Formats: sequence, C-alpha cells, structure tokens
Amino acid sequence: MIARPMHVAILDDDPSIRTALGRFLRASGMEADAYATSDELYDSVAQECPDCLLLDLQMPGTSGLDVLKYFIQRHVHIPTIVITGSNQADCCLACLNAGAITCLEKPLDAGQLIEAINRISETSCFAAAPTCGSLSFPAHGQDNAEDRPVRLVGAYLKHSAVRLGDDPADG
Repeated sequence: MIARPMHVAILDDDPSIRTALGRFLRASGMEADAYATSDELYDSVAQECPDCLLLDLQMPGTSGLDVLKYFIQRHVHIPTIVITGSNQADCCLACLNAGAITCLEKPLDAGQLIEAINRISETSCFAAAPTCGSLSFPAHGQDNAEDRPVRLVGAYLKHSAVRLGDDPADG
C-alpha cells in the first residue's frame, strides 16, 4: 500500500511566507496549497478538506482566530498550526482554545514545523486511511447562500494546549 502525501493548506497574507512554506513542504514530500485570504481558503475547503492547516494569526481583515471560529461554527475540523510574527501568548491561547494544535513563532524553525505536522499525521485519522464524510455550510458572508459540500478528513482531532518543546513532566 502506497501512502499518499499529507495535504497542507497555508493561509498567510505575506506572499514570501506562502511561497517559502509551500516550497519547503513540497520539498519535504507533502502537497501544499497556499492562500492569501480567508475567502480563498473557504472556497478551497468547500471542495476538498486539507489534512492540516498552517494559519497566520495576524492578517488584515480576518484574523487566524476568526478563521478557526468560522470553521468551528460549521463543524469543520482541520488540525491547525497557528503561526505568528510575535509572541502573543493571549492570542495563541485563544487559538488553542478554539481548536488549534499549537502555535509557532516566526521565523519558523523547520524542525518544529515538521514535528508538529508529523504529530498530526501520527495522531489523526490521516495515519489510518480516513474515510471522509460530508458537511454543508453556507458560503462565507452569505446567510442564505446555497450550501456547498465540505469533505471532512476523519474524526475530530482533539486540540492540545501543550506547545511543541514543552515537557509536561517539567510542570
């Protein structure tokens, strides 16, 4: 049986970050799609749900926390790694409480990023050849819009408030 590559979506308003992350992930054997706006991501997720989302916390317009809340309201569960340009403990904690797996600070450490993605692939249904269900939700910004199908990858992955590199034994 040949394993399929992990599909990672990237949402960041900075084109250089999107390009660099996309190249790095593809060179690491993953599929990567990058989006400049939340609306682009929402449209893509309506067609195919990624295995993992790399989500910039601070963007003009819709923040990373807003994106997490949008998906939660629609029962869409994508294992998410929040990336931030500064150490914003309160914002990161809010994202973790909204379902993010971890927060990583820019500039990203390649080893920590790969470790976080590997944790997702090892602990989620991705590692067990998930079966996808469907869910419908209205188009972003339109309460009466025609529903669009969204493929969900496996079961819900519970979020963890443990940041990478933290050892729970250290208390």
